[in-house]
Amino acid sequence: MYQHGSFDEWIKRDPALDTYQAYVPPSYDGSEAYGLVLYANPGFPTDIPSDWHSVLDAFKLIVVAADSVNNETTMPRRVQASMDTLATAEKKYKIDPTRRVVSGLSGGGHMAMVIGALYPDYFIGAISHAAQSYLPSSGGTHGYGHFPGLALEDFSASKRKHMKWIVVSGDKDYNYQAILETSKRWDDNKLNYRFLDIPGMGHEPAKAAPFQEALEWVGLKEAK
Repeated sequence: MYQHGSFDEWIKRDPALDTYQAYVPPSYDGSEAYGLVLYANPGFPTDIPSDWHSVLDAFKLIVVAADSVNNETTMPRRVQASMDTLATAEKKYKIDPTRRVVSGLSGGGHMAMVIGALYPDYFIGAISHAAQSYLPSSGGTHGYGHFPGLALEDFSASKRKHMKWIVVSGDKDYNYQAILETSKRWDDNKLNYRFLDIPGMGHEPAKAAPFQEALEWVGLKEAK
């Protein structure tokens, strides 16, 4: 996921040509700060899940997702484009910095966990759909698993120790067994982690109800 491609392939880009998708609740008029979900897709599907709209409306959450950051794109480029999208959204919309989460599906779920780990000052939690994330090694060993440049000890340092990490999937997902295995390691290390196991869920974004449960678990509440 981050071992292919060259430095030049991902760093040579014109941000002015980058595009992104957004879902903005109809109630948003700029008078009130809304929360933000930064969404990373794997290239299938490319759209922000429409099933989430009612939840996003109720929670007063705007969703933004960078285009062209699919699984074939190098990890640094995906991180850079996603964070650029967040910065663009925060210029365009009035965002509450205490109500930001990062989320993603499959390979985008890995990216959500990576982005949360790299930028713990920006997010209160990371929500991964249908993707296991392997923690790095301990003892200062870097570059293992899905978190290159980080060691296991980093997850208990700085604001990462307050981050909440949740994976949503089910027994019809081909990653299910791997998620069970990696979840045990997250639990063993006493991180703020949860696996939300949805019977019958496959390799897909969570439906509205489990998505809402995940949002509530990381600390967001339905707006009044």
